Amino acid sequence: MNGIITIATKHALYGRYAYNLAVSVRATNPSTPISIIADEIGISHLNESQRAIFDQIIAPRLEDYCNGE
Repeated sequence: MNGIITIATKHALYGRYAYNLAVSVRATNPSTPISIIADEIGISHLNESQRAIFDQIIAPRLEDYCNGE
């Protein structure tokens, strides 16, 4: 199965960009699964109906941000 995964972390505009991408994908292929890896900041400008465009919202793990320091 093919799908789209995008990332929106540490800045609210990234969530907006991911949402715009998802709207474009849905317009051309409504059955394509779309997931987003996002922290609360990344999707803070999206309301519940906008968040619903994503099939899955995945919270990143803290260790994904760390480089061992």
